[in-house]
Amino acid sequence: MAFDGTHISKDVVRSSRVPTGSVGRNVEVNDDELGLIASDELNRQKARILLSLALLTAHSKEEIQNLFYSY
Repeated sequence: MAFDGTHISKDVVRSSRVPTGSVGRNVEVNDDELGLIASDELNRQKARILLSLALLTAHSKEEIQNLFYSY
C-alpha cells in the first residue's frame, strides 16, 4: 500500500538526513497532495524544534510552511 497522506491529521515535516542541502517543496514528491511540510534549509533536528514551537499556537499548514521558509 502506497503512502497517500490523505488520512493524516497531524503535521508532518519532510527533511533530509544529509549535512547540507535543502528539501524543496513539491520537488521530490508532491507535498501539497500528501499534506507534508518541507523543511527547506533546516536539518531534521532544527525542523523538529521549529515544528514544536509552531504547534504551541494554532497555525495552518500553509502558515507553518512559511515559518520554515522564514527561518
